[in-house]
Amino acid sequence: MNEWLYDESAALDRLKEDERSAQQKLELRQQWTARLFNDLKPLLENAATQINHGENFANLRQTIGKLDCASAYVDRIEITRSLYPAIYLTVKPGPLCIEVLRKIVTNGHDRRSRDHKEVLSVEIDQKGNGYLVDPNGKTLLLDQAVQYIFKPFIYPELLDEPGSGGGRVGLGRILG
Repeated sequence: MNEWLYDESAALDRLKEDERSAQQKLELRQQWTARLFNDLKPLLENAATQINHGENFANLRQTIGKLDCASAYVDRIEITRSLYPAIYLTVKPGPLCIEVLRKIVTNGHDRRSRDHKEVLSVEIDQKGNGYLVDPNGKTLLLDQAVQYIFKPFIYPELLDEPGSGGGRVGLGRILG
């Protein structure tokens, strides 16, 4: 007679299971954020070292200049391009993403600086593995993420493109 009670009880059980599943996914994304950052950090440091000292990268060194890399921090890595426009890059883990923060400083009589922020979202696949997604929705492997992060050192004009949403369109165009 009161069959609807069974339906309501089952609906509440499904709701609790969905909440539990969402919480587990959130915790998994947080764990993968830390793991991916810890994997990304030495790759960024290595790329800066290769640009600074690699004998095959003299052309990049000439374009970019020397990069100063501060990687001793636990919670971030900082890389600075001192040629103008100077770029102060900080990469750090966010709650569910990798934050890419840049301060761009121009030289000359109208010296200006501006901040630029992007996030590489951390998502989880069906098998529970974490991966990065750029602001345009493209999935990135770790080496692709390093390339994405370093592109503005080589092509600083990408950060200035009108309508780029802070460089997103320009970076996506160059990276494919």
